[in-house]
Amino acid sequence: KVLAATPAANGQALSITLEKPFGWEDVRWDAGAFISVRLNVDGKDLVRQYSLTTDSQGSDTLDITVKRVRDGRVSNAINDTLHKGSYLTLVGVPQSDGNFIMKALPKRPVFIAGGVGITPIISMIRKLHREAPNTEATLLYFNRDAESIIFEQDLRVLEMQMGLKLHLICNQAPSSRRELVQ
Repeated sequence: KVLAATPAANGQALSITLEKPFGWEDVRWDAGAFISVRLNVDGKDLVRQYSLTTDSQGSDTLDITVKRVRDGRVSNAINDTLHKGSYLTLVGVPQSDGNFIMKALPKRPVFIAGGVGITPIISMIRKLHREAPNTEATLLYFNRDAESIIFEQDLRVLEMQMGLKLHLICNQAPSSRRELVQ
């Protein structure tokens, strides 16, 4: 069940707080984990994966942020139809395996993200803030423009509270390859 659905990045994304399903009281996941969701779009059941923006120690809910993308059937349907009180079908428990999971705390991490790729990274930075707030961490976060930045306020707070070295890099990308040549 959707507990909250809040527009982000000037309406380009939707931050969603999901209630843990019944029976998931003991389910745990690491920073960088993802969840699979199923949504019926135009009569077809489609499954997509979205990074959780907190680890299980940092939240009692499942939090994702879904950005609109051109021709993105599931992402755009989520942005257009989900609201507080809606239901979203989860396909299995959060996945905490693979190379993009932060199980151990690095000594001097450098995080690099672009656009909505910030979602697994922010869960890692939040874990560092909670468990090792004096860690010298750096974030290079690239976006097309300032309006596309997701979690800017959260990142600014982390910058102040833990000394995160935050670098927001915005550059309007050319709309076509022809502009690159000129």
